[in-house]
Amino acid sequence: MANRKTESPLGLLHRRSLGSVLRTWLPRLPLVICVSLFLFHFSLIEKYAVNIPYQDEWGLIFGDNHPASVDLWWLYAQVNDHRTATTKLFVWLQFHLNHWNIRTQQVLDFLIYGTILVLLVLFARRLIPQTWIVLCFVVFLISPIIGFDHILVYAVAVHFWLLFFVISAYFLFAEAQKWFALVIACVASILSIYSFGSGFITSFVLLMMFSLFKCFCAVRASSGKERIHEVLQLSLVAALIGGALVTWIVGYHKPPYISSFALPYTMTFWSFFLNLVSFSFGIDKLSRTLGAICVLIVVVPICAEVWKRKGRLSNNQWAAYAMAVAILGDLAAVAMGRAGFGILWSKVEEYAEHGMPLIILSVVNWVVFLKGRRKLQIASTVTLWFFCFAAFSDNWDFDIYARASAQRMANYRCVEAYYEQVSNGHCPGTFADTPHPEIFLEQARRLNVSFYQEMRQHIQLKREKGSAP
Repeated sequence: MANRKTESPLGLLHRRSLGSVLRTWLPRLPLVICVSLFLFHFSLIEKYAVNIPYQDEWGLIFGDNHPASVDLWWLYAQVNDHRTATTKLFVWLQFHLNHWNIRTQQVLDFLIYGTILVLLVLFARRLIPQTWIVLCFVVFLISPIIGFDHILVYAVAVHFWLLFFVISAYFLFAEAQKWFALVIACVASILSIYSFGSGFITSFVLLMMFSLFKCFCAVRASSGKERIHEVLQLSLVAALIGGALVTWIVGYHKPPYISSFALPYTMTFWSFFLNLVSFSFGIDKLSRTLGAICVLIVVVPICAEVWKRKGRLSNNQWAAYAMAVAILGDLAAVAMGRAGFGILWSKVEEYAEHGMPLIILSVVNWVVFLKGRRKLQIASTVTLWFFCFAAFSDNWDFDIYARASAQRMANYRCVEAYYEQVSNGHCPGTFADTPHPEIFLEQARRLNVSFYQEMRQHIQLKREKGSAP
């Protein structure tokens, strides 16, 4: 009988210890990577931030005594095709804390974006307990592909919309369906509506999905009392969110720069929409085919699970599907309004942030749909990760912050020259194409805004040095 080589007790112990360490720490590695990448990203934003408004940001210090004062008309006033009440309140608060330091807000804006990522992870945990799987995909949401939104502080309006949208969906479909949770959801939805134009679309879709959800609950109710309870809760949500939607519409007008809307029966709309969806997955290339693949990634697990369960979904599934449909609805609205600008606008950085939560929602929905089929779960998750990895491979240019900082510093020096009375104020980034950009500069001087204080002190120092013997 042949001698069998046996493993020594020490070797066996070492192998088991190594396996235990790997099982303990490998799932934590995605968290370490996400936190490290976020902090690195944060350090660059903090390093290259410049205390000077850019383009639309100047509009926040225009008219009456804003942002030093606040009134309902200013909060409600339409800006382009948005109502940005939360952003205006945010700037008003900062003005009274630090005279609106743009550099500080740029840092705060990124922290708000980080809060959105945390909420998405917490939401995903309600459906799949393996947080490390979700974190593997959160990495892509920390890409500088949306660096423009982290540079332009006015883009905090987009962050606020997403933040309150996620909170609203989180509480709207809560398992317990308590009145207090629904009130929180409604307040968050209203804040989302008055943060950005996208909030109107996503809140409307959430309201429609919640209405459908409550109808299913009422049909399945075991007693008349439960049925009345469901109807009353639906009535409350419909009254609060519906009322905010109707109020938002009052006085709305199409911005003059939009000549006409691209309607869904045109190829112009579909080309733009599909490329918007693909850009949400990091794809820069213009391609309807790749866009269609991304739409299928989002839609297939939803439709398949609804069919498999005959519509008997958990509350968390309702929330995940409602969020995905709402985001697709928002991208469709963007396509209607922006397709006339040309197909290249489908790859504008701001719009990537609109759809990037679809990455997280898609991986969650695929894992849930393939529950009980472990090999297929692993295969679909790995395939989707490598798909995103390839798509985002050319979207890690962190030098964009240094380049943007150089441009803003040039604008900063130009504005400072205006206050030194050696420039006419027609500076890049200060509405230079308007007849009288000095209106904004004089408002900043009158309000003693933070950047003006800095410039005034610097000018004074130069004059003192120049007059010294």
